[in-house]
Amino acid sequence: APLVLSERVDTQVQLVVGAPDDESGRRALTVYSRPADDTRAEWTRHAEGVLSEGTGTVGAGEGLEVWPPRDVVELHTADVYERLAAQGLDYGQVFQGLQSVW
Repeated sequence: APLVLSERVDTQVQLVVGAPDDESGRRALTVYSRPADDTRAEWTRHAEGVLSEGTGTVGAGEGLEVWPPRDVVELHTADVYERLAAQGLDYGQVFQGLQSVW
């Protein structure tokens, strides 16, 4: 679920990091939130991912100073939301602002 922040309502954000995987050392990461003034409210899950060591797709010695990263291929975005919806990831109009993908 998208995490929508408001100027008027405080939000508690919780990051849950799992135990390391025995083989790879990777850890599951989940992002949750709820209104700060309602400690009985259910936590809403917004994102899941994996933490791991390494540089990922960024080459050794490169950070985010160069954007887009070197040697990447730009992808067409004209039908990206239709393709995502076909995979079960349906974004409402408010969250359809993607302009480029590499």
